Amino acid sequence: PSNYDLISDEKGILDALDFLLDDSTNLQMRSDVPVGAYLSGGIDSSSIVAFAAKKTEKPLDTFHLSWGNVRGKINEERYARKVSEKYKTNFNVTSFGDMDVPRVLAKLIWHIEEPLADAAFVPTYVLAKAASEKVKVILSGAGGDELFGGYHNHKKFSIIKSLAKKILYNCSPATSCYDRWKIPHAIKWEEIFGWYIPDSMKNDFDTIYTKFKGVDLVNAQMLSDTFNYLQDDILCLTDKTTMAASLECRVPLLDHRLVEFSWKIPSSFKVKNNERKYILKKLMENHLPVDVIYRPKEGFGIPINTWLEKHESTFRRVLENGFLVRHDLTAKDPLKNTHGFLFWKILILDIWAQIFIENKPHGQIFENSN
Repeated sequence: PSNYDLISDEKGILDALDFLLDDSTNLQMRSDVPVGAYLSGGIDSSSIVAFAAKKTEKPLDTFHLSWGNVRGKINEERYARKVSEKYKTNFNVTSFGDMDVPRVLAKLIWHIEEPLADAAFVPTYVLAKAASEKVKVILSGAGGDELFGGYHNHKKFSIIKSLAKKILYNCSPATSCYDRWKIPHAIKWEEIFGWYIPDSMKNDFDTIYTKFKGVDLVNAQMLSDTFNYLQDDILCLTDKTTMAASLECRVPLLDHRLVEFSWKIPSSFKVKNNERKYILKKLMENHLPVDVIYRPKEGFGIPINTWLEKHESTFRRVLENGFLVRHDLTAKDPLKNTHGFLFWKILILDIWAQIFIENKPHGQIFENSN
């Protein structure tokens, strides 16, 4: 990216993006089996549906996950339905409702094969399973946030705040990808696991971040997220959970031409007047309802605390008699005072260890804990 000439003509950027997204979607729809698309109601999946729906003679099958009354999630169905109605798609809604999380948790960790704590793998699998009943290929909007500035950290940085974080947390001045994920739980993690080596991976993250920040500080954040979060988290869980549902997932926004072109776009066109993904939203004004484009962002994660409250006794029995405690990698006492996302991460790690180190069948992890 440091060798690319940045493009400063907004109309030229929009014309190029329109062509590339249209052509990428066209290529990704080539298939001998039925193709559908996820439709959350957000800008990324809606953009893919807008281009894909024009390229099929039959109505495109689109798939939406409704959270029902799950606390902590907003209802995006009305936005997704607006897009579906505009492009006359077959709109399929799957309700997450009161799903029995322990029933599928160990099974999914077995499919993913690594201790991935991003709880989005559960709803991703639920939606993939539902889609696989009608199609065998699904289009996803993954990559839009990393390429076009969709995250809260993709913004100009306060020098004062950056220096304060440097002093307090030993962060990179503008906060690298590693620093952002580490800060909230690092101290507590060290208390629970005496063998934990702080900052053991920091250099790997900072090498990527430092390599690109001279080009464009905000674009460097996006590149860091692309090399780390996108590849190691989002694409990993998407690929594994769709395969678990016998579904092939394709990502038109990550066509190599689109990715390469995105790094020619100055970050001032991606985050403009505090509007994230400005250039993508501007492009889609000709394709999508305005209220779908300019609305608050809702991620695809889950309200973990709600799950933990409902299944706390089951989860704690598994953890307090699990691999980490039995092998003296931690003790029960610190676990008793551990809650929220930190508790969830340790739970995932323990289940993974039971399955892949102790060779315990995933179906037996929770059978004695109900």
